[in-house]
Amino acid sequence: MNLSKKYLAPLAVSFAISAAATAPSFAESNDNTVPNIDNHTMSFSCDTPDLSSLSRPDRIENILPATVLIQVQKQGQPSMMNPSGQGGGLGSGFIIDRESGYIVTNNHVIDGATDISVVLYDPYNTDNKGERHEVTLVGTDPVLDVAVLKLESDEPLRSCVNFGNSDNVRQGEDVMAIGNPRGLSFSTSFGIVSNTQRHTGNWFY
Repeated sequence: MNLSKKYLAPLAVSFAISAAATAPSFAESNDNTVPNIDNHTMSFSCDTPDLSSLSRPDRIENILPATVLIQVQKQGQPSMMNPSGQGGGLGSGFIIDRESGYIVTNNHVIDGATDISVVLYDPYNTDNKGERHEVTLVGTDPVLDVAVLKLESDEPLRSCVNFGNSDNVRQGEDVMAIGNPRGLSFSTSFGIVSNTQRHTGNWFY
């Protein structure tokens, strides 16, 4: 998977969804494709309106329904403390196509998973105990730490988010992070873009 710098984003921090302020992302909102996930170009559609004029609480209220808690089961090496070698983990994801059920997340969240499920946002139940939905892994890119999941549903999912364009990001702009850090499900924090050209090994963020 060969993506230009404009498509890059650390999902655990933020997707700079167009409904939020700004932040790096690996797809353009006016393109709506994820290039070459496992050698496939994926297209998606999201009908979320522009939320940039809304207050921060209103933006969060609109974005949270597109946020998912990812739960995984993994098979590791047996040990004295864990004879079976089985373990689990949690992560964050975002619905990017509510009609098709596509969800984007970090590759490291699902890497090595034997079972992947998601919990959809419920404003009355945000303690990791919502309804679980099994999902299938559509494709991954370990280099860019990106993975796409698919939730099969008879009805469209409740909401979705679009990607922003990292070419438009400016140092010092506001950015929101929404997700499930360390199992603190459906949390929000706020800050600024500290730099637009961070060098982390072989890639610029």
